[in-house]
Amino acid sequence: MTGFGYNVNGFGSFPDRTSKINATFVVVAGAGGGGGYLAGGGGAGGYFAQTSEVTFLGGVTYAVTIGAGGAGRSSNNGYSGADSKIATGGSTLYQSKGGGAGASYNNDGVAGGSGGGAGSGTGNATSDVPGGAASNSGYNSSGNEGGNGEGASNIGNYYGGGGGGGSAGRGQDGSYWYGGNSGIGTSDATAGVGSAIYVAIGGGGSARSPDANASQGGGTGGDAANADPSTSSRGQSVWNSGNVSNTAGTANTGNGGGGSTNATGSSGGSGLVVFKYAGGTQASGGTISATGGYTYHRFTSSGNFIPNG
Repeated sequence: MTGFGYNVNGFGSFPDRTSKINATFVVVAGAGGGGGYLAGGGGAGGYFAQTSEVTFLGGVTYAVTIGAGGAGRSSNNGYSGADSKIATGGSTLYQSKGGGAGASYNNDGVAGGSGGGAGSGTGNATSDVPGGAASNSGYNSSGNEGGNGEGASNIGNYYGGGGGGGSAGRGQDGSYWYGGNSGIGTSDATAGVGSAIYVAIGGGGSARSPDANASQGGGTGGDAANADPSTSSRGQSVWNSGNVSNTAGTANTGNGGGGSTNATGSSGGSGLVVFKYAGGTQASGGTISATGGYTYHRFTSSGNFIPNG
């Protein structure tokens, strides 16, 4: 609607509410960092894909917040990831929850968009250490729980940590020899701007250690370039396979960071927001590209999405 007084006097106009864009979008939160010392992998950032078109009004500013990935920690739980969201006029329209942190030795995984993996448990325990829950109440996002840390064994005290939960699957439990594989992520062409990549993968749990001073076997963070979600973020193999560093989740994917056996856990990947609509460029904000008859606005850092008015 055009302001009457502005039209007559020629001083400009209010935003044109008859101008609009019908767009789909994906909102991925920052992922959790891996824990340190016999630790679980970080949970993936909460994942939300709006696959039916939503109307965005011309001349209106839609603020996009990209959640940071949580840092890994040494001898402690990692840090959880931060939320990603779309808001206007101070009101949140769509929001995905940050991934839960991977836990260190004997600690439960932390709840989040997807839950963090649990740390290894104490030998002779009667049960495994529980992974973090997927906790998205009040959010648009979804995810899965983190894997349990191995603890129910009568042999030794040093086991594998659980894998972080992913958007499409639960984190794998740690075992006597292995760190848990990550929960699998989601293949998303909008997130990859027309070419699908895997996003919201958990982080791998750390492998078993032969003694309290070992630093062998770190979990691998989520790798968006890997086309196979079953192998994109595996906990490393048996403790005597040699020194293996845990790795971080890929930036702007919401993929979790790997847990560490006896060092600092790795950081989770930051989040991502992408808008997609048919036709040529009709808005500003983010990195703009066009493919297959669609225009994409890819936000890897916080900014504003503003449809033309």
